Amino acid sequence: MAGAAITWNQTQCNPPPDLSADPVMSTVAPGTRIRDVPHFGPFLTNQLRRYRIATVNGLLHRFVRPTPLTTAALHEQISHMLRNPSRNTCSETTHGPRRGKSYQVSDVNQCAFNSVVKLLKHAHVNWPYNIPGAQGLNYRRRGAPGNLNVRECACKTTRAQCQNFEGQNSGRCTWTTAGQTQFGRGACTPTHRAIGFRGYSRADEYNQRTSQVPNSTQARRVGHLDRGGGWYVRRWRTTTPPRGVRRRRRGPTRGRRRGPPRLLYACGTGGPVETTAATPIAPNPVWDDHTRRAWARAVADRFKTQPQASSATV
Repeated sequence: MAGAAITWNQTQCNPPPDLSADPVMSTVAPGTRIRDVPHFGPFLTNQLRRYRIATVNGLLHRFVRPTPLTTAALHEQISHMLRNPSRNTCSETTHGPRRGKSYQVSDVNQCAFNSVVKLLKHAHVNWPYNIPGAQGLNYRRRGAPGNLNVRECACKTTRAQCQNFEGQNSGRCTWTTAGQTQFGRGACTPTHRAIGFRGYSRADEYNQRTSQVPNSTQARRVGHLDRGGGWYVRRWRTTTPPRGVRRRRRGPTRGRRRGPPRLLYACGTGGPVETTAATPIAPNPVWDDHTRRAWARAVADRFKTQPQASSATV
């Protein structure tokens, strides 16, 4: 499909709205392969193959509908298409001044998301693709450059690491004990209210910091973990707790039965007896299958425990 190619600055993860302001680093056109689009590595290229998308043209047609998609729908579809496989875990920075530092991985690959938004905006204006909702899409950002605590607090696993982040008693991170979180371990969260990464939804539902849960030290699980939900402490998303962790059961304990399990005896057997003379009464015809099976198990268990009759010898 013919169309003017757009210029691209491969070094910018947050591209400027004015496409003409980008220095020429590479050119992208409708026939460009997805693997050649900036910020699309092998993993995302293979991930888009599941949607049978191999070129920019195929990607754009994914969002062209007889009834144009809304901006919110576009945002959510792009987000799910480009979700991070290691979302909400801690990963080590491999380059730059923070190299070697662990950071909390966002739900969506930010750079690839911005590349797709840039494509949709440009295609609607300059190429024959009707995607009007793209004009309202905002680029994803990680917040202000100085908000290192927003990215890294969640990856501090001890009180000392948390409280001494970026200097002795810097006060940038707050430690919440395991007894307070009640989900198996403590949690380190940013002290100050700041801008974190956004979740899948365009609205503030389950972003890195959300107002959908109380500002509580007790961990709260909200939403579906595959659709942007997670565990929150003090309204900040924490990394996923170890498998098998269960929330502490709350509420009164009165009336809960303690001690060894009660034994079930078959109806009509009169309980445990030391003689084999007693014969159990047949099950009631009105019993359901569950009751009949329980009765049968009780009868079998009873006769297993009874002494065997000794055989007479001549």
